[in-house]
Order: sequence, then structure tokens, then C-alpha cells
Amino acid sequence: MGSYKEKLGKNQLPISCEILSIVKYSQILEKSVLPIGLTCLNLGQFNQQLQVDVLPATLTHLCLNAYDKPLKPFVLPAGLKTLILDKFDKDLDQNTLPKSLTFLSLSSFNGSFAKVGTLNAIESLSVYSLNPSISTILSSNTKRFKLIYSSLGKGVFLINTSLIKLELINKGQPQELQLLVSHPHLYPKSLKVIRVYQKDHKNTTTTNSNHHHNNNDGDYDYDENDNGTFFRVL
Repeated sequence: MGSYKEKLGKNQLPISCEILSIVKYSQILEKSVLPIGLTCLNLGQFNQQLQVDVLPATLTHLCLNAYDKPLKPFVLPAGLKTLILDKFDKDLDQNTLPKSLTFLSLSSFNGSFAKVGTLNAIESLSVYSLNPSISTILSSNTKRFKLIYSSLGKGVFLINTSLIKLELINKGQPQELQLLVSHPHLYPKSLKVIRVYQKDHKNTTTTNSNHHHNNNDGDYDYDENDNGTFFRVL
């Protein structure tokens, strides 16, 4: 659906609806409006305060690209797997992010994850600015992790994690990527594979190159060939 200017009301949407996408919807969402079996929700211009029990418990994919209101505890469904809030830059407290998340995109976020706790299923994280607290969301069972960022910020320290494979995707200036990959506290001793990608702001593709890095824990290869593709949400 392209746009919908009126506020959605109860019983307006079919109860059988599982996927709802409205590019332009900016009205408030009330309880019992969204179908109880909804699994995927995309509201492109929605920026109204979300309340508890507004989003169906069945929801697994949520994209609110314009949302920048505070996230209250338990507002997001416990089974949510994909969350995209690319304008969000508010504080994150305990019980605001579900433990079930595998893909989290907060491309404007400059804050801390210190109060969030462990996200046991997380595989991919996108933020604007890196923060050392990112390591606190990784559990000892997290072996693969993709980190997308635009600014080094305060940096990130993954040395105490159990990662085996790490992907770094820099959407900022190329020199920030070089500073990050040479950071002495970035690499855990368990790490076996590192892949590095640089976003090219001028072209749709990047120059292909390979890097070899050596530190006290061993040798790692860096692959910078991304063919212009960085991540995709299905």
C-alpha cells in the first residue's frame, strides 16, 4: 500500500493478514488494530509513540524507518527476529530489545547497549557510531557476527567474546575502516575468519583487494570484495 492518511481502526484489516506494508502512514496505532496473526510490518513514515500490546505477539519482522520515539520495555514482541529503526537514536533500557533478535538495524544510533543485556540470537548489527558496549549484547554462544557502522565513535572491543567469524562493514570514510581493523582490542583469541567491506560513496562497486593482518593471536585474511552489496532484508 502506497499511502494511507486515515488512522487505522479496529476490524479494518482482514484478520487473515500476515504481511502489512504502508509506505506512508503516520497516524497513531492503537491496541487490537493490527491482525493477531501478523508476522511482517513495514510502516515507512510512522513516528508515533508505541505502547505495550499494540504490536501482535506473532510479529517476527518490523521495519519503522522513521521511528525516533523512546522504546518502552516490552513494547516489542518477544519473538521478533528482524528490527529496522534507522532513524532511532534514543536511550536503550533493559527489556526494550527482544532476546530473539537476529538482525538489528539502528543506522542513526550513537548510544550505548550497556542496559540492554545479552541478545542470544543476534547475528547482524547496524549502528551509526561504534560503542564498546556492543560486546555486552553478544553471548558466549555467538560465533558469527556482522557489524555495520558509519563512525568509529568510542570504538568497539570484542576481545572477550567467543566469535569465530567477524564481518566489518564500514559505511563511513575509508580511513576509519583501516583504524578499526588494526585496533588491538578488536579480535578475540577464538577468531578464525575476518571479512572487511568498504562502502564506496561515489560508485555502486568498490575496488577489490585482499589484506593480510598479523597480531599476537595469529594471522587473518581480510576480503574487501563486496561487489557493491552490503546487506539485504528479505
